[in-house]
Amino acid sequence: MTELTEQRNGKLLTGVVKRCCSTQTIKVVVRFLKSHPKYRKTLKLLATFTVHDAGNIAKEGDTVVIRACKPHSKTKTWELETVLA
Repeated sequence: MTELTEQRNGKLLTGVVKRCCSTQTIKVVVRFLKSHPKYRKTLKLLATFTVHDAGNIAKEGDTVVIRACKPHSKTKTWELETVLA
């Protein structure tokens, strides 16, 4: 469901914009698949990230690629890479 790759610029995640909080800030939901170590059941997990959107280009419902970066604030340690749809 989610591609987690590591490049020279940091980790990349693909997710969906949940809401546009304020100027230059969006919340992105990323879905993960994880296997339970003992029972081997596949679990569907959600993680919400606060993302820096410098150009205010992402809208609610868009699929976006986010990249790890140095902290912009207390909770914003990700920034918008590209908007896919």
